[in-house]
Formats: sequence, structure tokens, C-alpha cells
Amino acid sequence: LYALPVVTLILGAYVTAGGQTAVIMTDLVQGIILYIVGFICLGAGVYYVGGLYEWWYWLPESHRLPFVHMTDNPSYNTVGLFWGEAVAGSIAFAFMNQGFIMRYLATRSVHEGRKAALMNVLISLPLSAVVVGCIGWIGKSIMEKMGPAFPGFEAIQHNTYHTFLIVAWEVLAQNSVVFGLVVAALTAALMSTIDTLINACAAIGVYDLYKPLIKKEASEKHYLKAAHWASAIATAIGFCLVFVFMEMKGSLMAIHYKGIMVIIPSLVTTIFLGAFWKRMTPVAAVVSMTIGSISTVMTLFYPAMLDPVAEFVGAAIESEGRYIY
Repeated sequence: LYALPVVTLILGAYVTAGGQTAVIMTDLVQGIILYIVGFICLGAGVYYVGGLYEWWYWLPESHRLPFVHMTDNPSYNTVGLFWGEAVAGSIAFAFMNQGFIMRYLATRSVHEGRKAALMNVLISLPLSAVVVGCIGWIGKSIMEKMGPAFPGFEAIQHNTYHTFLIVAWEVLAQNSVVFGLVVAALTAALMSTIDTLINACAAIGVYDLYKPLIKKEASEKHYLKAAHWASAIATAIGFCLVFVFMEMKGSLMAIHYKGIMVIIPSLVTTIFLGAFWKRMTPVAAVVSMTIGSISTVMTLFYPAMLDPVAEFVGAAIESEGRYIY
């Protein structure tokens, strides 16, 4: 809690002062830090388990394949990840995230923008998948090879998340350098998301709200000052939302989905219809997003509305009378 206002002030200050240029340069450096830390973990893990052959040999076949054990774990199931991250999260990030779109708009030309998109799909995303997934691959291989020698191995197998936290904390508590590196990487991941969204809120606030509705004719200097205020307001709202989410119960993933699944589905649907259906006019888009958003919010209070749709998902798992995703 003591770190929260400090991080908020740092984020708000450099985004407000530097705008899109500050966001892009900060994210570039942070991305490099995250890749370095991720590949250090991968290399150290493979070395510890005995090399690439040993790692692959001890990795169960189910962990080499995508979309296995779709509904085994209600709290962390593959089908939930698919609907949440693959469909809603990834599509939303690629096609409707204002911060992402602004990065492409910041390129020198359409040709440069296409190269950036190609680089993202062919290089950045595969590397990111390895960095994100490698910890699970290494951990499972180590458990299969050396697990039976550990005391309480069966308990560890049935409570892997809790065990991971204990092991991670014991390692970090003994090595201040590693601890600092991990905290730096986590803070980088946090900052790269938040600064992009603050900047995007400023752009939307000025060009979609302030300029057309409040002050249509003004100097660029005036709109820049308005953008500074929009950034500050967005930062303050984000700071307050932290305390709202802290009161929620459940795993971090479940809380994350509760937030994004109220906002994203109607927007993604509208964007896709707009891309592939000529009759999706601006009026139709507004109607679709409005009705879709209201319907989604209603399901929070009346979860039974989802029963007919949940039959198609294949894993209509309820938690406290509500669906996880």
C-alpha cells in the first residue's frame, strides 16, 4: 500500500509530461527487461533440470500440447483461458485497444505501420509466449523428475499454486539481487500497461469528448493542456479503482475476468461486425454496444440469463452462484 501512491505519481508524472513519446520509449526499455528476465529464467531452469533433452523428456505430453484438460481445474481451466485471453483479451488488444492503435499511428507511414504489425505477429508474440509459458514448462519438468524425492510430494501436487508462492518467496528472501530483478520486471509489466491506458484516456478525452462537445475551436497548446488534465484525472481514477478490486474475492485471474468481461465482449462483437458486414453503420454500432453492454451488466445481477449460452461453452462452472467467465 505504501508503494501504490509512489508508483502512481511516477506513472502519472512521466505520462502527463512526455505523452506518447514517453510511453513508447518507456515500454521499449521495459519490454527488453521482461524478455531478459524471462530468458534468464528459461536458461537457468533448463540448466538445472539437466539440459534440453532432460527437460523435454520429463515434460508430460499433456503439457506439450495446447488445450488439454479443458475443464479439470475450476479455478484455472483451459477453456476459461481460451475464452478470456485468446478470444476476448488478445482480439481486444490487437484491434480495439486505443493505446495499441496510437502506437501504429505514431509510425512514419502506412508502410512502417504494416512492418510494425508484422514484427509484432511474427517475432514479438512468439517470443512473449515462450517467456510467459517457460516457467510452467520448467516447473512441471522439475516436479516430474525430482518431485518424488521431496517430502510431502503428494500434497504439493494437489496444491501447486500455494507451493509455487512458498518456493518463490523462499528463493527471493535469500537473494536480494534476484528479488530486486523480479520486482523490477513486475513493475515494468505494470507500468507498460498503465501508462498506455492513461495516454489513451487522454487522447479519447480530448478528441472524442472535450474538443467536439466543450471547446471546438482552440489552439494546439490549449488541447495539450487539456490532455495533461485528462491524464491526471485518468491516473487518479485508476488509483481509486485499486481499492475497489482489493475488496473482491477469488483468484487474481477470476477478478481480472470479472472486470474485462463486463466491458470487452460487446465492443469486440461490434468491431468484428463492422469489419465483415457492410450494413454495420455507425448508428448500428452504437446500438449494438449499448444493448450489449447493458445485457452484460445485467448478467452480473441475474446470472441465470447466461444458462442458455453456457450450454455451448462446454464447461458452465459456477462459483458462488455466478459463472467464472
